[in-house]
Order: sequence, then C-alpha cells, then structure tokens
Amino acid sequence: MAERGSRKKLVGEVVNNSMDKTAMVLVKRLTKHRAYNKYVKRRAKYMAHDPQNICQIGDKVRIVESRPLSRHKRWRVSDIIEKADIEALWTRKKSINRPRAIKPRPGVRVEPFEFTSNGGGGDALPRRVKSCGATFYEVIKLR
Repeated sequence: MAERGSRKKLVGEVVNNSMDKTAMVLVKRLTKHRAYNKYVKRRAKYMAHDPQNICQIGDKVRIVESRPLSRHKRWRVSDIIEKADIEALWTRKKSINRPRAIKPRPGVRVEPFEFTSNGGGGDALPRRVKSCGATFYEVIKLR
C-alpha cells in the first residue's frame, strides 16, 4: 500500500538519551525576520522514538514525523547521519568536574582536606571545611 502524503523530516543533534527508547533531538534552523529581513537563529527540541536505544549524545540524526507515540513523542529516529566523537564532546563541555581555585581572604590559609574515618558514623563536614566542585578545602585562620 502506498504511503499517504509525505512526512516531515528534520535533522538535529541528540542532546539527551537518558530516557528509555527516547532521544531528545535539538533542531537548529535559520529563518528570515519579516520586518527586519535579518536571519534569526531558531531552535526546537523534539522527543523522538529510538526503539533500540542506539542514539548517543552528540549524534547527528534524521527524525521523521509519525503518529503520536506518547504524550510528547510525535517523531521517530530514522537514521544516524554522523556518530559523535565522545572525547571531543567531553573536552567541549566546560563545567565537568573542573576544580576551581579558592581564593583565601587575608589572614586565612587554605589547604586540601582529607576525610578520615573516626568511627562515629557522622559524615557532616566541620564548619571550617569548604567544598569547591569535587575537592574539599580546610580553612585555617592565621593569628
């Protein structure tokens, strides 16, 4: 049987794949502003059905319009155009566990803090320990 009408096809980048059989695809496009005749960047996120869970973050995919599959899913991943380079993706992100430097105030010394098990079971940090990302620092007052 012949397909009724042509379905919309879009190309975008996978930005989230944490859901089961679903990929969040970001589609970027340029449109011309009516009044100013200037090209404006537009973007939209679409939830697309990925039955084999093969899409990874950063993949360039083609999605095709389909019948409603759930409350928000109206698109299917038809094929992966380009696989993402995972190492390049991690270096591109700037906020992934990079330790920031703590700038001490005058009269204060900052040293890295090591956790020691005292058997008390309390995991609360003392007041003088500050966290900065995944690193903990002990603030020592100078007299």
